[in-house]
Amino acid sequence: MSTVIDPPRTDRPEQPERPADGHESVPGPARRSLLRRWATSGGVLLVLGVLIVVPAALVVLAAFSDEVPRPGNIGLALSLDNFAILGDAQTRGAFVNSMVIGVGSTVLACVIGAALAFLAARSDIPIPKFVYLVGLMPIFLPSYVGALAWSILGSPNAGLLNIAQRDLGTDLPLNLYSMPGLIFVFALYYSPYTFLMVHGAMSLMSPDLEEAARVHGAGSRRMLRLVSFPLATPALIGSAILTFVLIFENFPVAQVLGTPGGVDTLPTQIYRLLNTSPSRGNESAAIAVVLVAVVVLMTWLQNRALAKRSFTTVTGKGVRQKKVTLGRGRVPALLAVLVFFFLSIVLPVLALVVTAGQASPYLVSLGQLTEPGGLDFSSFGEVLSSADFRQAGMNSLLVSLLAAVAGTVLAFVCGYLVYRT
Repeated sequence: MSTVIDPPRTDRPEQPERPADGHESVPGPARRSLLRRWATSGGVLLVLGVLIVVPAALVVLAAFSDEVPRPGNIGLALSLDNFAILGDAQTRGAFVNSMVIGVGSTVLACVIGAALAFLAARSDIPIPKFVYLVGLMPIFLPSYVGALAWSILGSPNAGLLNIAQRDLGTDLPLNLYSMPGLIFVFALYYSPYTFLMVHGAMSLMSPDLEEAARVHGAGSRRMLRLVSFPLATPALIGSAILTFVLIFENFPVAQVLGTPGGVDTLPTQIYRLLNTSPSRGNESAAIAVVLVAVVVLMTWLQNRALAKRSFTTVTGKGVRQKKVTLGRGRVPALLAVLVFFFLSIVLPVLALVVTAGQASPYLVSLGQLTEPGGLDFSSFGEVLSSADFRQAGMNSLLVSLLAAVAGTVLAFVCGYLVYRT
C-alpha cells in the first residue's frame, strides 16, 4: 500500500511574477484608484491655473515686455525697462503712502475689532447681542459706499459736517481727503474681519486655563493679559495680515478719498497709468508685480506666524466661561460702542439719504433742508422704476449668486482634497 504525501500548504498568497524588465507592475484596482485621484486633483489644479496662474502670468509677461500681451499678439522680447518706473518719485511716494495707510488702518481696525469682540464675547456689558451686531454690521456696508458717504460728510468745502460747523460758528479742521481720512474710513469698514476672528477665538477657547489662573490668585486684568489674550493671538495675527492685504490692494476707497486730496497709492497709480494717452500698460504691470509681491510676502508671513499655532479648542466639558466684570466701565464701554455704531452706520446712511433727497445741489446751510421743498425723495421712485436700474440690479444679483456658489464649491473641494484625502 503506497502512501501519498500532500505538499506543504502555505497561507501566503501567490506572488505575481515580476516582469522581465525587473519593474513591479501595479495591480489593476490600485492603478485605477491612483488615476482617479490624479484626475480629481488635476482637474482642480487646472481650474485654479486658469483662474490664478494665467492672469498672473500675463501681468508678469507684460511687465517684462515692450508691448501689452494680447490674444494673437504675444511677444517674447523681454526687457527690464518697464521697472524704471519704480524709481520715479511719484511711484515711490505712492508705495510709501500705501504702506503707511495699510499699517495705520490695520492697527486701528484691529484695535476696534478686538475691543468689540472682547466686549461682546467676554464682558458683562449691557445688551451683548447688540454689541455683536454693531461689530458685524460694517461688513454689510461696502467700503466703497462708506467712502462715498464720508466724502459727502467730510469734504473740506461742501461736506455736511463742515456746513454744520459753519452753522454752529465753529471751525474745526475736517478733511477726509487726506491720509488720516483714508486710515479712518479703512479702519471703520475693515474692523469686522478682526471682530469675527477674535470673537470666535474668545468664544470657543477653553476656560480651564482661566480657571487655573483665578485659582492661583490672578485678578481679571492679569488673567486676561497672561492667558486670554495670548490664546487669541493667532486669530489677531491672521486677521491683521488679512486686513493689511485687503487695504493695501484696495482701489475704490483710495480713488474716492485719496485722489481729490492728492494722496496716491499703488492701485490709483496703476489706474492713472492705464488711463493716460497713450496707455502705459507695461509700466502699470511692473507696479502691479510689486503690489502682488508685497501681498504674497504678507501671506507667507501669515502662514509662518501661524504655522505653529493651533485654533483647537476643548469642548464638551460643560464649563461656561465667566464674564469679565467691567464695573464702572460698563456705561462708558457701551457709549463707545454706540459712538462706533453712529460713525460707521448711522451717520453715513443719513448722509446718503440726505444727499439723495436734497432738492438743490448747492447747500450752504443745513437749514435749507428744513425749508418747504428742501427735501424731495421722488428720485428714489425714479431710480426704482428705471429699466436700467432693474437690469443692473439683476446683473449684480446674478453675478453675486453665481460667484458665491462657484467660490464656495471650489473652496470646499480644495479644502477636502488637501485635508481629507
